Amino acid sequence: MCREQGMLLLFQIAICGVNWKTKKCCLEKNQSVINDFRKRYISMIVLFTQRLKKGAFVTQDLVTSCATSLFEHSIFTDKIVHLYFDFNYNKPSYDSLVTMEEHGKKCERFGIPENYQLFESREPPSVPMFISCIVRRTFNNYNLEGVNKKIYETLLKEQEEEAEKTKKLIKKLQVTEPERPTKPKLPVPEESSDDDDPPPAVPEKPKKAKKVSKEPRACNKCTENGVALLNAREDLKKIEIVAKSNEKRAKRTEKVMQDLEDKKLEIEALKKEIEGLRVDLKGFDEQEELAKESNTRILKDIEHLERQIELETEKTNKDRRRNARLIEKFNEIQEAFAIKQSEREAQGKRSTVSSEGPSTYHVPFVPSLPTTDDPELARNPEWVLEQWRKMKSDFEEDDVVQEEKEMIESLLAICQDLHVKQLAEYEMFQFEATSKIYLQSIEMNILKIQKTGDISKMRPLAKYPSLSTEFWVEYGKYMGC
Repeated sequence: MCREQGMLLLFQIAICGVNWKTKKCCLEKNQSVINDFRKRYISMIVLFTQRLKKGAFVTQDLVTSCATSLFEHSIFTDKIVHLYFDFNYNKPSYDSLVTMEEHGKKCERFGIPENYQLFESREPPSVPMFISCIVRRTFNNYNLEGVNKKIYETLLKEQEEEAEKTKKLIKKLQVTEPERPTKPKLPVPEESSDDDDPPPAVPEKPKKAKKVSKEPRACNKCTENGVALLNAREDLKKIEIVAKSNEKRAKRTEKVMQDLEDKKLEIEALKKEIEGLRVDLKGFDEQEELAKESNTRILKDIEHLERQIELETEKTNKDRRRNARLIEKFNEIQEAFAIKQSEREAQGKRSTVSSEGPSTYHVPFVPSLPTTDDPELARNPEWVLEQWRKMKSDFEEDDVVQEEKEMIESLLAICQDLHVKQLAEYEMFQFEATSKIYLQSIEMNILKIQKTGDISKMRPLAKYPSLSTEFWVEYGKYMGC
């Protein structure tokens, strides 16, 4: 084959025979692979255009090896593009017409640029014109100067060869075949008996041989009729193709019109639905604006409350720390005071009551440490622990302590005098603190025995809770006792 035919075949295999509109072709990561394939293809075209002279012939093996080299590229092995098998455009005949729909399908299938300028005229283009336009537009995309012209010249040459074949066929039809001369048949002699043999007849005048007819020549009218017949056949084929195309186009038009009516109805329904959705959306927007305003106010209130909570928390923490320090200091003072008071009362030192006071008052209870006559039992930690627990339960169940606390509460409830009320409040505070210190001293001794089992150096008992003499005097005045 000539080099132009080899380039066309390679173009059909590598470009027209490949689907260039796959999903993987559109990915940016595959563009480098596609560019590498383009460079390899261009290098092969350069081999045909520059190294081979015009009109030179190439072998089928060279074209096959070039195509094999292209198919071994990663663009095919990784299945980035796919091959088609109808790239030679074999379905329509060479002289048939190409419709706009078929043009669009082929361009979409083979991934080649579309050219609807071919259909600006009334008649559709023929297959050679269609292929030549595709070749021209595709090779322009590859920036190969002169290659598209050579391919186009090759296609025109093939078209001229087809026209020459048609002319030769017309000439053959113009020459009519002459009638072959028939040989004269010899007369068959009749059978006769041997007895009656007639003598041979001698003709009077010998017959002249018939003249052989000359070959008839084709007249101009027959030639014109043959050409007209061929033209009529070609026109009939074209008319049939156009009629089929028009019929298909009419059917497609009817279907398209029906689909268009259906789409119009769907569009009307969608418009109504969109209007309803717009109304709903407007209502949602208003609600959203109200919700945003409400959320803004709530956030401001929350921020204000958070600041107040932080301030209150700081103030509360300060007050708690201050109260903790005061309570700790008070407990230390109260404990020291209670210890000294219990020691003084244990020695029998009591103060006298003033003459203005009542004649009788409550004598506070002075508890004693657990003792026993048995020395072994006195050294037993379990027995001592049990005695301390008994002292704790006795204090918690002491009715006198509960009555004295109720006396303070009753005086606070009925008293109106500020001085007496302050005295009762102080008495309540002192009574509760003394009770707490007394219980703490017992619990500390119990805890020490439980942890260590040591009963030596036990913590002395604190003052037993009791009412002061001054409280008894004021209570007697208000209660009349």
